[in-house]
Amino acid sequence: MGSIIEWLKSELKKLKLPKNLLKGVCHCGFHPSNFPYKNDKLITVLDFDDASYIYLLYDVANMVNFGPGLIERDLSLPKQKTLQKSIVNTED
Repeated sequence: MGSIIEWLKSELKKLKLPKNLLKGVCHCGFHPSNFPYKNDKLITVLDFDDASYIYLLYDVANMVNFGPGLIERDLSLPKQKTLQKSIVNTED
């Protein structure tokens, strides 16, 4: 296990993030079960125990990952993958 941790540390050091990349408080738990709906309306946001001061792109990346299931109310893996591809592969 130590070699995996060392590898991960070395890979993280290679990241060259811009100095001006915005940070802020992120929910860090963007998962469909944390966003309950009733009568097609969002009623609350749950599970803030992972909230952190981090790069704001963290929550954006999670929205790309889990967002389609929330929008479509269909959390099946094939549907998720199709919707994710359509988000990522949109052309200007």
